[in-house]
Amino acid sequence: MLYAGMADLGYDYGPVFQGVRAVWRAGEDVYAEVALPDDGDGAGFGIHPALFDAAMHGGLLRQGSEVSAVLPFSWSGVRLGAQGLSRVRARISPADDSALRVEIYGEQGEPVLSMDKLVFRPVEQGQLENTRGNQQKSLFELDWAPVAVGSPGPVRLAVLGGLAASGERYADLDALERALAEGAAAPDAVLAGAGVPEGADGVAEAAHEVAAGALELVRRWLASEWLG
Repeated sequence: MLYAGMADLGYDYGPVFQGVRAVWRAGEDVYAEVALPDDGDGAGFGIHPALFDAAMHGGLLRQGSEVSAVLPFSWSGVRLGAQGLSRVRARISPADDSALRVEIYGEQGEPVLSMDKLVFRPVEQGQLENTRGNQQKSLFELDWAPVAVGSPGPVRLAVLGGLAASGERYADLDALERALAEGAAAPDAVLAGAGVPEGADGVAEAAHEVAAGALELVRRWLASEWLG
């Protein structure tokens, strides 16, 4: 019933975050028993993110009949105790007019986490609906960029070294710089090789030497008055 009501408010929690097993009120305090689904393992965490988030869900009961969608805004006075647990008990009590105090303990009463002050802020229904799983857009997505139709004009290409490519050939970057200093027309593009050097001892050393050579080429290019 708790998560059905939260869904009506606009929250969209997956099964891992639906960890509240029991919740009740005693005066102004709210208590909750929380566990990771299917006896999930909390090892490797100070407190598992899903377990910590579920411990906050009982705080919605403190809103009473004025229940609305809220999200954590700020917190202070956080202390961490026992770590790696998969089942905890939480107590949420008022800290002042708008903030809550949170205390989380293990099943044996050992302190797990305490928070002196947690502030929630209301969030509009539309903002939550826009982040639902069936509407959410990935941080990364594939998109197509329009390209103007037409054939490119001729390109003056300078080729450095012995690369098998057609263009105006130069032995190296020094040779290209000398030609430009003597009045040669600047090319539209320069093709330079970054082959594996002979005698490299293993793949790692070869990759390092290739990267260092490419970096040196870029530095020389940027420092040249003729290649701007």
